[in-house]
Amino acid sequence: MKRLVFIVSLNTDESFQAVPLGAACIVSALRADSRIAAETDIRFRSFSQSEAGLSGLPVEEAGRRLADILAREAEAAGVTAGLIAAGFSVYVWNRPVLEAAALALKTRFPDLLLFAGGPEITACAETPAVFDWCIRGEGEEADRLLVNSWLDGAPSLPPGRIPVPLATLPSPWLDGTLDSVPIVRDGRGALWELSRGCPFSCSYCYESRGEKTVREIPLPRLEKELEYFSQKGIERIFVLDPTYNASKKRALSLLALIEQKSSRHSFQF
Repeated sequence: MKRLVFIVSLNTDESFQAVPLGAACIVSALRADSRIAAETDIRFRSFSQSEAGLSGLPVEEAGRRLADILAREAEAAGVTAGLIAAGFSVYVWNRPVLEAAALALKTRFPDLLLFAGGPEITACAETPAVFDWCIRGEGEEADRLLVNSWLDGAPSLPPGRIPVPLATLPSPWLDGTLDSVPIVRDGRGALWELSRGCPFSCSYCYESRGEKTVREIPLPRLEKELEYFSQKGIERIFVLDPTYNASKKRALSLLALIEQKSSRHSFQF
């Protein structure tokens, strides 16, 4: 029997800026690992407060309801507790509910593996006790290593943050990971990541992660993503780069590419 891995995101609304791109990147990275793809069933579960029926509920009840959804799915698949892992994409607005959901899920399946990542986990000084593992910083490579070690029977991670090779990172837009998300499926909007990092180290911001470097996603992938947005009829595209024009030459090249491929769409920088 294949093991079951949930990657869970929870958004406050269903606006086009609420596309769960971070969690989708984790799913894509896991599915691109041949061993993980062969031995596990990776399930991407992206919820909004309203569609999951969580709006207006107390935190503990909302967490239990979210855990029930995941538990019923695991039980329907016939997977036992020791063969289940769940990873949560944690932001400041969903942390209380996701921690409550993780606790309820752990109570129901004591032997499951619980891990978490995202901006709130990265910025958190102490590891929330409910999670077995917390991924700080970029998670694609760390989550892949963690799941592989779990398959080996001894979940572990090397110390420190684990760099992600952007040149070979799969695109959650191009591999179909985001196709099931209603916001994307309905063509309302997309989040577009062109690079990671920032050349500055402003005290109020953590985009540079203390490294003051910018790592770029290769242009061939970005061109294919633009073509995908056009084919899907995506209306609005929000560019995530903290400093879009960090490289003026690349910024102009991308604007020319946008004009060529997607002049009918609305872009926000």
